[in-house]
Amino acid sequence: KLPVQYTCMHLGCCEGTVQTSEMSNELPSELTSVSPVLDSDFNRLLDEEHDGHGAPLERWRLRQTTEAVEVWSKRDPTTGIDVIKGNVLLNGISREEALDMLTNIELRRRWDQMFHTIEVLESTADSTVVYWVPKLFLCGKREIVQNIAVRQDPDKSIVVAVNSAHPKAPLQPGVIRAEGLLSGVIIRPVDNDPASSRMTMIFQTDVKGWIPKFLVNSGSAGAPFQWHKLMIEFTKKSKIGNRIEPSNGVSSQDS
Repeated sequence: KLPVQYTCMHLGCCEGTVQTSEMSNELPSELTSVSPVLDSDFNRLLDEEHDGHGAPLERWRLRQTTEAVEVWSKRDPTTGIDVIKGNVLLNGISREEALDMLTNIELRRRWDQMFHTIEVLESTADSTVVYWVPKLFLCGKREIVQNIAVRQDPDKSIVVAVNSAHPKAPLQPGVIRAEGLLSGVIIRPVDNDPASSRMTMIFQTDVKGWIPKFLVNSGSAGAPFQWHKLMIEFTKKSKIGNRIEPSNGVSSQDS
């Protein structure tokens, strides 16, 4: 079982050509080993989810909305990279099923077409370190390493991914190591419809290299729509519905 990596998943699409100068690569000095997932990481994700609810929304901009997906963004003045918040309605996919689709590696590989590689580097009782290589268009090869943990609350499931390092994933010449500045998913059941769920995706990813920030922000905003389309289409096609079996992999932290 594999927890989601929501933000490498949200690297988006880029335009342009890769330049040789982009190929320099290094890890942040503090990342020399596996980074732990802390209570503060879960709390930050929940704070971002509630930010703007019942308060002025000047910081958030509605990017696009459909019947099932609503995408908001706010600009981080320090990095120039948007924080993306996607509210996704998963009709016909329960909270438990949605969590399994995101964290069961075999199931994930069947529906998630946004990655070339999803590899578990290390699993413990509390978290799993995952190596991801997303499919990006015309902007060179990226990779990301994250330590991911799941927390189960009575009313929701929370998946958090933190930027990490691992000895099984050394830096490679010609490959850019992206950085997940913020990454997580919160899944809740739909009121009066336990067979459906609502998923809030929150992420901020620095793809590194020369790519202009406006292209990064534009590509990231499309990720919630991609997730919704892929998850719904896979569920309908495979008719998994209530037949998704709970997985045994990554341990959940119950509150």
